[in-house]
Amino acid sequence: MSPGDPFALAGADGCKAGWVLAGQTHGGRVRVEVVADVPAMLARVEGVLAVDMPIGLPDGVHFPFRPCDHEARLRLGPRRSSIFPAPMRAMLTATSHRAACDDGMARCGKGLSLQAWHLIPKIRELDDALTPQARARVIECHPELSFTAMNGGLPLSYAKKHPEGREARESLIARHVGPWQLDARHSGAGRDDVLDALAALWTARRHAAGCSTTMGDPSHRDERGLPMRIVW
Repeated sequence: MSPGDPFALAGADGCKAGWVLAGQTHGGRVRVEVVADVPAMLARVEGVLAVDMPIGLPDGVHFPFRPCDHEARLRLGPRRSSIFPAPMRAMLTATSHRAACDDGMARCGKGLSLQAWHLIPKIRELDDALTPQARARVIECHPELSFTAMNGGLPLSYAKKHPEGREARESLIARHVGPWQLDARHSGAGRDDVLDALAALWTARRHAAGCSTTMGDPSHRDERGLPMRIVW
């Protein structure tokens, strides 16, 4: 498998250097690499791309929050803190965390967590790239839900940065995703990012096979028509 081989499907997670992409070729081999931006990521993947990033965003009026986030937090139990409420669409243009919180409070009495604020540049980048053609194959996922499904429906006991939590996730990836190759040029992505991208790849496989599970009402769409759902 050469670095230029296209991916039939893939999973992705944001990282400091851009995006870590876990892709599967048409021959079934899995490779992990880092790409600079979403257009480069879309160009590498021909089919389903599962991304660990909010896609459909609430407006603060009809949807003060996304029901799928609430549902996911309930499902994850001890791992529920890994789900950050998605920012409102208007917050994508905020120039500061304080401005984003002020806008949210004015709209529906809700601010924005600092963790979610740090995701704004990645959310905006993905949102800008979601053309009508891209929307048909890009889905939102969440690695902790993927790991829960791999674990027989049970949320993992330890967080991903805990040594036992990392070991458990590596074991699940080895069992459910199989062997994978790390690009020699790989940089800018932590081990956690890589494992999350591989978990997203597992969800992309399930979705392509028609056996994924979705959180969120199919009728819940944002003002751009993007679904507010999490696939796992």
